[in-house]
Amino acid sequence: MKGGPIPVFEWIAAYSVNVKRCDDDHQRLFELIRELRSAILRGKSAEVMDKIVEELEDYSVFHFTAEEALLEAANYPLLEAHRTEHRKFIERLAKFRREGIAGQPYEVLNFMNRWLVHHIKTIDKQYSDYLNATGVF
Repeated sequence: MKGGPIPVFEWIAAYSVNVKRCDDDHQRLFELIRELRSAILRGKSAEVMDKIVEELEDYSVFHFTAEEALLEAANYPLLEAHRTEHRKFIERLAKFRREGIAGQPYEVLNFMNRWLVHHIKTIDKQYSDYLNATGVF
């Protein structure tokens, strides 16, 4: 199998930012990544994989918009840097879609998982205490 074994991308409690709406959205993103993994392992068509990545991109935009609105309502001091990270992710997904997922499914899958885990554990965790202290949500 090209790219070696594909890990299963599971949500774990350590990823929680203690904001239910954000945690629910993050869990949905993990579900979509697992759907892509399954499509790759089952040899699904490029069209199927593209559709999953398109849904991942759309849901990411939905989540990022909601998360940024929450951070804005709380006057979160690192909001602009957070927005920049989100924008870079969306741009990367769009680039993968333009180039065609089928030609690089492992790269796409691994990028999305690495980015999401890193983003939640480092960038999103920064707002967790702040939001929980403000009680805005």
